[in-house]
Amino acid sequence: MKEKLTVLIGNDDGIEAEGIRLLAKELGKFADVYISAPRNQKSAYSHSLSCNIPLYFGETEVEGA
Repeated sequence: MKEKLTVLIGNDDGIEAEGIRLLAKELGKFADVYISAPRNQKSAYSHSLSCNIPLYFGETEVEGA
């Protein structure tokens, strides 16, 4: 029996970005897919620091993931 792959997708365009949703849907056909993405678009935020700003995490259902 073949073991199912596990895939983690990350982006900075936000969880609602069309590209990340399409990728998750296609990969979901043969893998368990998890997504790590901000709620809103955050391009170029990788250069910022969050020392004094709390970070919040949550779960969202995405088709295929």
